[in-house]
Parts: sequence; structure tokens; C-alpha cells
Amino acid sequence: MNNTSDKTFQVDIEKVIRSQKNRYIKNMPNFAVRYIKKIIREDELNKITEYAGETQGIEFIKKSMEYLNINCNFFNKENIPPEGRYIFAGNHPLGGIDFFAAVLSISDNYENIKAIANEMLMHVKPLQDIF
Repeated sequence: MNNTSDKTFQVDIEKVIRSQKNRYIKNMPNFAVRYIKKIIREDELNKITEYAGETQGIEFIKKSMEYLNINCNFFNKENIPPEGRYIFAGNHPLGGIDFFAAVLSISDNYENIKAIANEMLMHVKPLQDIF
């Protein structure tokens, strides 16, 4: 994933694949790379990152959700302890949106949120503060 300018992050699936240590992934045929770019919807992801601009972390998540016209309503937030260190676990079958909503649900209570992510997500520079 790359920066087309110093300001706006752009998703570059091919660059991530070609930078892998695993030689089978690194040398993946071009048709397979194009297919992955299509199913991941690289072009749409880049529209989101362009809309989000230079935002980072929680602000990037908020701008991404705004671009997608997704609003989250959280119930029973008073049950989230206001202090302490906690581990929140979740299964995110819908991928990024579930993760974004989970992070937003606790972001008012906790400043230092960290998440475990796969290698592809580690390349998303606006979210690196969270991973």
C-alpha cells in the first residue's frame, strides 16, 4: 500500500503482495493479483482513503464510516468500565465495518486502543496507531 503523495494514503495490493517474504505469494501470477484487487475492491478503498484525507486512527475510522454513510448507535455504553485495562474480543464476519464499529463503541472510554490485525491491515498506514 503506498502514498501517491505525502498526504493521502493509497491502497496498493500488488505492492503488498510483491513485498512478501513467502516466494509463492511474492511470485503470484498477475491474473491472480488482479483478481485479488478486484475482490478487495482496491479502487473503492482508495476513494475512501482519499475522502478521509490525512486523518489517522479513530478519526480515519469515523471519516471512512461517514463516506460509506454508515451510522452506529451504541446501547448500554454505561456498562463499559470507564477506567482500567481490558481485552475486548470479537469475531468480525463482515470484516472492516464490524471492526470499525467495535473500535468506535469503546473509543469514548479508552484513548489507547490496540488491535491484532493480519498482515494486509498492517499496511494501512492511517490505522497503524491501532495495530
